[in-house]
Amino acid sequence: MGGCGFIGSHLSESLVKEKHEVVSLDINTENRMSKETIVINDTVLDKISLWNHIKEHKPDAVIHLAAESIAKECDTHPAIALETNVGGLINSLNGARNFGVSYFVFISSSFVYGDFQYPSASEDHPLNPKGVYGGTKKAGEVLVQTFCKRYGIDYTIIRPSAVYGYGDRNNRVVQVLLERALRGKPLILEGAEQIIDFTYKEDTVEGIYLAVTKQEGRNQIFNITRGYGRSLGELAKIISGLVPDAEIIESKHDENRPKRGSLDIYKARSLLGYNPKWALEDGVKQYLADIKLSKQPLNGKI
Repeated sequence: MGGCGFIGSHLSESLVKEKHEVVSLDINTENRMSKETIVINDTVLDKISLWNHIKEHKPDAVIHLAAESIAKECDTHPAIALETNVGGLINSLNGARNFGVSYFVFISSSFVYGDFQYPSASEDHPLNPKGVYGGTKKAGEVLVQTFCKRYGIDYTIIRPSAVYGYGDRNNRVVQVLLERALRGKPLILEGAEQIIDFTYKEDTVEGIYLAVTKQEGRNQIFNITRGYGRSLGELAKIISGLVPDAEIIESKHDENRPKRGSLDIYKARSLLGYNPKWALEDGVKQYLADIKLSKQPLNGKI
C-alpha cells in the first residue's frame, strides 16, 4: 500500500531485485520504479476494492506505506489525515485478516516521539507526538500491535526519520532547502540549531528490506535512520557549498514542530545487521547530481 511513493517505489525495486513478487497499490502511480511490479491504481480508502485486490493476489505480507505524510498538511486538514492515516490503515488491517495475510508491516515515523527527551531516542522513548501527523502514526502503531496480536498476524513497525534523495515530492526539509537553492531563493531555517536524523533513501530502503525479510524483524519496532543527528545549520552549509551564492536566513523554531535529535539504531544493527552508509554530505551531493542528471523540473511547491 503506497508502493509507488518516494520510499515505496524504491523498496519495491529492491524487493524485485531479490526475486520477490511485488504488487504495488497507490493512488498515484507516476513514481513506479520497476517494470516488473504489478501496479494497481487504487486507494486504501475504498475498502471493498482494496479487499478484492488482497483476495485476488493473496500476498504473504502487506507493507503499509499509504499515508498523508506531510506534517503541515495534516495539521491544516486533520479530517483528511485521520481518514487516510487511520481509516486507510484499518481497511488494510481488516483486509489482511479477512484473507489470510500472515505478516503486516507498518511504516510509522519518528514524529511519534514528539519532543526528544534525550539526545538519542531509542525505540522505548516515550511517545508524545505534538501534531496530527505524529498522532495518527502513534494511533497506527497501537492499532497494528493490538490487532495483529489479537488475530495471530506477525507485524513489524518501522520508524524512519527525515528521508531524503532524488524523487522526493513530499516537501521534506532537504528537498525544500536544496530546491530553493537551485531556484536562487534563500534557505530559510526555522531553528538553525535544531538537530535532525537525516537519512538517505538507500539507507532507509535497506533497513526496511532487512526488517521485512529477516525473521528477527518479526513482532518488533525499529528505528531505521542514519543514527546520527545533524543541525539544520549544518545542512544549509552543505547545500551552500554545493550551490554557490545560496543565501541562508535564520528564523525561530516553530514551536508546533517537535524538537528532535538523533535516533538510536542499536536494535536494528544488532538484530538485522543494519549498517547505514550515507553521511549527509555524500547524500546531498548525490541528490544534487541526480537532479542535474535527470533534467526534469523540480518537484517542490516552494
